[in-house]
Amino acid sequence: MDWDHLYSAHFFNLTTLTFDVYRSTDVVTVMQHSEFSLLQEFQLVVPDLSWEEAEQLLNALSLCNACKSLQRIEIIVDDGDGDLPWTAVRHLLSFPQLRTMRFYCPIYLDNDLLWKLCHVGRTSAIWI
Repeated sequence: MDWDHLYSAHFFNLTTLTFDVYRSTDVVTVMQHSEFSLLQEFQLVVPDLSWEEAEQLLNALSLCNACKSLQRIEIIVDDGDGDLPWTAVRHLLSFPQLRTMRFYCPIYLDNDLLWKLCHVGRTSAIWI
């Protein structure tokens, strides 16, 4: 499927979404223009992820109708030295069904935010 059709697609029955891409901006665009009302698992593998890209990605994820169903988020930054800022991670508080979060990249959390993330829905595992 070409990018023009992908951007306007509605994936109502999709439960798992995995991206292994060079830039996260394409993923953000897909998330902004699609609906994933049954999405349960999201994984992103990317070489580098800036603070700004992380903020845009998690914001788009929180707005794509997956908030009520998303149970697992995994973000893998292969080679970059970017960090996920606490402001980007705050978007995860809008996922009541979130059970597992895995971040394979540096991330900065304060104790208050970590406590809140542990109490989103019934989060059972956090890997940082």
